[in-house]
Amino acid sequence: MIIPLSSLVGWNPHRLQQYYSAISSIQQPRIKIPRFQKSTPKQNSKISASVEKSIFKIPQQTQEISNLPKAMAVGKSTSSIALIISSVRPGRNGPKVAKLVAETIQKNLPKNVALKVVDLAEWNLPVFEQTEIPFSIQKSELYSTEIAKRWSKEISSHDGYIFLVPGTLKNAFDYLYNEWSGKPAMIVNYGGRPVDGLNGGKHFTDILNSLQMKLPTILPKVSIATLDREKTAVGKDLVFYEPAVENQVRSDIAMAWEGILKSLKPSGASPASA
Repeated sequence: MIIPLSSLVGWNPHRLQQYYSAISSIQQPRIKIPRFQKSTPKQNSKISASVEKSIFKIPQQTQEISNLPKAMAVGKSTSSIALIISSVRPGRNGPKVAKLVAETIQKNLPKNVALKVVDLAEWNLPVFEQTEIPFSIQKSELYSTEIAKRWSKEISSHDGYIFLVPGTLKNAFDYLYNEWSGKPAMIVNYGGRPVDGLNGGKHFTDILNSLQMKLPTILPKVSIATLDREKTAVGKDLVFYEPAVENQVRSDIAMAWEGILKSLKPSGASPASA
């Protein structure tokens, strides 16, 4: 049975004000302070080194995705979209798929929206073993492990998500609940089977629907069978045999991205970020 988000969160004006205050304090260091003003050391000291890294730096492994404008990964904006690479295995194609996605949606990336790569290979999340039930957690600090607290803060900082399937995504997803719930998302499914046989994205769609996440009607797919594997293996890009296939993939990605933009709301604190 699906539990409505409203029954879990219990939104009211007082809590909304708390969330607004919390997110304002997190975003403040992004604002460039003129020389004639003085920053408040106490406020700056409250921001942990891990949060600063997640906001201002691109993880080392995600530098596999080359030639992306820095503004796309670090952009100071009102909304943030996380492009989540879920494959962690050696020789993975995830970063190359992410590069294809990022280059495609860059053509329709509003100035007030930033795209950040979140690479699960950088997080090394252990198998979920928390004692608490995620949907009962309303603040990041209430998780029992430090890795869960940091993961909650990272996911809470984004207003929407692009999931690259397959990979270790299900385990990372199960760590949290309220941080994902009700937000827009899209899936890009890739793998070695023919397009008709790529079903991982469909399975994950059912999971996202259970959290009332807003999904586009189209699910882009990339079959490794349509790629020149030798050229793809030695380069930084996916190399398609047929330009028409690549054009269709990019068109599907662009259409799904349009769906995210339509569902996107101005950034705000999720329940677990307050």
